[in-house]
Amino acid sequence: HTPSKVLRWAAFFGDANHRVVKVTAGARITLAYELFRDGIPDPFADALLLRAERVRCCFAELLANSSFMAQGGTLGFECVHLYE
Repeated sequence: HTPSKVLRWAAFFGDANHRVVKVTAGARITLAYELFRDGIPDPFADALLLRAERVRCCFAELLANSSFMAQGGTLGFECVHLYE
């Protein structure tokens, strides 16, 4: 049971496979936006993208392993703004 004052959310790239199901209680709000870079090299952004790709690869390996969280469980991580 989820407390009524808990906000559930998800963020993903537009080309990610996903499905939307019928809302049976509460409300659904969708916020979509596009981010563009100006083409000027940005070592910080490029390094961040490389780190994110390494994390994605590690998660992909874990999720492909049938012994990873074989008994189920919760896998979560905090998302914050880069300029916070």
